[in-house]
Amino acid sequence: MNSTNLELLGWFLLAVGLPVGVLSLVIFRQMGNWLTLALLCFGWLGGLYSLFAGAWTFYSYWSALLILVFMIWGVAAAMRRLRQGSWAHPGWVVSIISGLLLGLSGWFLYYDVLAIKNTRPPERTVDLAFPFSGGTYAISQGGSGPPLQGAHFATPSQVYAVDITMISAAGVSRRTLDATTPESCVIWGQGVSSPSDGRVVWSRDGIVDRIGRDPVTPAGNVLAIECQGVIVYLAHFRHGTVQVNEGDTVSAGQFLGEVGASGNTGGPHLHIHAEEPPFAGEFSKNNGVAMTFGGRYLWKPRVYFDQVAEAPSLSPGPVL
Repeated sequence: MNSTNLELLGWFLLAVGLPVGVLSLVIFRQMGNWLTLALLCFGWLGGLYSLFAGAWTFYSYWSALLILVFMIWGVAAAMRRLRQGSWAHPGWVVSIISGLLLGLSGWFLYYDVLAIKNTRPPERTVDLAFPFSGGTYAISQGGSGPPLQGAHFATPSQVYAVDITMISAAGVSRRTLDATTPESCVIWGQGVSSPSDGRVVWSRDGIVDRIGRDPVTPAGNVLAIECQGVIVYLAHFRHGTVQVNEGDTVSAGQFLGEVGASGNTGGPHLHIHAEEPPFAGEFSKNNGVAMTFGGRYLWKPRVYFDQVAEAPSLSPGPVL
């Protein structure tokens, strides 16, 4: 198993295995009230955190339902046992363990509250058309801050950036377990439509598709469109598919190219963000502007359903 797949397995065990394992103790083992309460808080708040921070596009949105089931089951089982058990001093060893678990629960609580807060957009937003048609799409990064945002939040222009991928009926973004092959992704080759009327101020193609770090051209094959008083960037197009050039005018819904894995990317997806003008290149320090799509603010881990006919593409379909 390669390092990428090992990393994803580790995140799966942390995001799914940890809360499910902890809540299983609450459900299936008889313990003192203090330890039961500590495990419940740790498992429940940790499970909520994993729902916001987990890489669900890699290990299925259906596994998130498993966490929800155990969270609800854990609360029901704990409430029944806490009513029947004793609140007597449990001894120093259990007290220390319970205290540590409650302390870690406080850390999860802080980030859970922060995540919920960051599902709300700021006052200023720009409303765009969703850049895809047909299928089910998941937000792998997006929101007003951590833990819904990862590396985006370190760059002023990308604080409200959204990474969009496509998921199958199984709730995953890949057709195989291999996380190193771009062609195995459901969204590979999907047609991208212009999110607004506007003018192209930057167009770049010619960068090969691959999964990995690219500090020189992190946006890969990219378009920047001046529209509605902002600059909208769309990045990681498939090599050789960008259809418009700098200076061209575009209309909302116009075919722009196909999703690829060019630039600095862990897999095929569409990166989109809006920032204040003027256009300032790849590593802009302009302030970011939050986006809504058809009036909806998209944040991780939301799913976007669009059953309209498939968007156009240059290729006959995703490469298997």
